[in-house]
Amino acid sequence: MSKQETLDRLRKVTENLDELEEFYAIKKERELFLLLNALTDMVLVIDKNGSIKYANPSSYKLLGYDPNDLIGESVEKLFDGMWPQHNVDSTLDIYIINKDGAEIPVHVYIGELNDLNVHLFIVVIRQRDINDTI
Repeated sequence: MSKQETLDRLRKVTENLDELEEFYAIKKERELFLLLNALTDMVLVIDKNGSIKYANPSSYKLLGYDPNDLIGESVEKLFDGMWPQHNVDSTLDIYIINKDGAEIPVHVYIGELNDLNVHLFIVVIRQRDINDTI
């Protein structure tokens, strides 16, 4: 086998590996979105400026917002300016504002996502029992 044939085969293997990696990345992302969309808890992904980048379908059930209507909005909109600052990897009991303006008592978990040089936060929101106290 000539040097050129070896290089051509190596290039083809590399291309196949790249295609395979892309396939698995897409598959993994699809599985993640299927999981997030199936959760009964509300899940938001926000950027470092507090802009909502993703909202799962539970945002409609909990707050009355279509998830697509929340994309690009400030997370502070949902917390009536009471968005907790610097509370990453913590759980809070606070109120969130639904589409009709009513306060809903919720548990909020805020976690940090650092992947591929993108700084994002995940916010998981679960409605609390009305008898719970803050």
